[in-house]
Amino acid sequence: MRQHFGTALFVLLVYWVIEKILIVLAVVACLAPFYIWLRLARSSTGSSPPEKKTKKKTKRSRRDSPPVIEELQVDRVTYQIRTIDKPKQPYNTTKILSGIRENGGLIIAKPWIDLILTGKKTWEMRSNRYKKQGYIALIGKGTRSILGVAKIEGYSERLSLSELRKSENKHRVPAAMYEATDYKWFVAIYLSSIVQFENPVPYKPKNGAVIWVNLDSQEAVFSEIKKQLKSQSPKMEVTNKRYVANIDNSKLWLQELMKKEKIRANAQGRVPVAADGVVCEPDSVFKDGLIHLRKGAYEYRFESYAKTLSALRRDPSLNWRSFKRGQQGWKTTELWLKP
Repeated sequence: MRQHFGTALFVLLVYWVIEKILIVLAVVACLAPFYIWLRLARSSTGSSPPEKKTKKKTKRSRRDSPPVIEELQVDRVTYQIRTIDKPKQPYNTTKILSGIRENGGLIIAKPWIDLILTGKKTWEMRSNRYKKQGYIALIGKGTRSILGVAKIEGYSERLSLSELRKSENKHRVPAAMYEATDYKWFVAIYLSSIVQFENPVPYKPKNGAVIWVNLDSQEAVFSEIKKQLKSQSPKMEVTNKRYVANIDNSKLWLQELMKKEKIRANAQGRVPVAADGVVCEPDSVFKDGLIHLRKGAYEYRFESYAKTLSALRRDPSLNWRSFKRGQQGWKTTELWLKP
C-alpha cells in the first residue's frame, strides 16, 4: 500500500512539473511575436527607440565625438580658436628672394604649371636631377611671366613604373603618358611652400633659356615679387575679436579646447597660454633648472613650477620666457587652460 502511494505521489509531481513547463512555454509563445516586433521597430530607420534609451545614446555619442570649439569667452573677451596642425606664418620674403636670386626660375609648360600653382601637383617630373635647392620662381612656358614661387625640398632617384603608379596623386601624369616608350621624365622634384601670384610678374627672357632662367640682374622683377609676397602674406585678422592662432597640437590641449566650456581666468589648476598658442608647461619654460619671469626691467627666476604658476596668478602682468625650439621668447598670458 505504501509503495503504491509513493508511486502515485511521484506521478503527480511529474505531471505538476510538466504542467508548469507547458504554462511557461505558452507564455513565451504569446510574447515572442511582440518581442520580435519590438526588435524590428528598434532596428528600422522609420521608428525610434524609447525616449530614455535615446538620451543615453546621445550622451555617449557626444562623449565619443565632442564638438570642435569655434569661440571661447574669457572675461568678456571672445577668442577664436583655430586648432590647425601647421598654422600659416607670414612669408619670409628675404629668404624667398635670396633663393630666387641664387636659383632663378624654372620654366614649366601647361597644364603642369596650373596644377602646381593650385596645389594639386607637388612633384615636377624631369629627366635628371639638378643641384638647385631652396626657393625658385615658377615660370609659365610661353608667358614670359613669373606666376608664383615654390621651394625645392629635394629630388627622387629614377622612379620605376610601379612607383609612378603609386604616386599619381603627386605628379599627376596620366598612365598613358608615362607608360609610353618615348617617356623620359622619371626624376621627381619635390616642391613645397607653393605661392601663386595674384598678378603675374613679367621678366626679360634670355636667349637660350629653355629650362632655367637667371633673374639675378633684373632688380625690377625682385621688387615686384617682394610686393606680391607682402600683399599675399598671411596676417592675423584685425577685428574686434582676439585670436589664439596656434594652440599646442598635442591631443591633451585639443581635447580640453573641444569641451566648449567657459574658462575662468586665473583659475586654480590651470596653466597659462600665450597669444601665439605657446603653453607655459615645464618642458618649454625650464632652462638649467630655472624658470624665468620678468616685469618691466626686473627679472625673476624660480626653481619650482608650482611657485611660478602661483606668481603668475597673483600678477597677470608678469612675462614668462619660453625656451621651446621655434617658440623662444618672452610671453604674456592671454588665457588659462586646464591641463
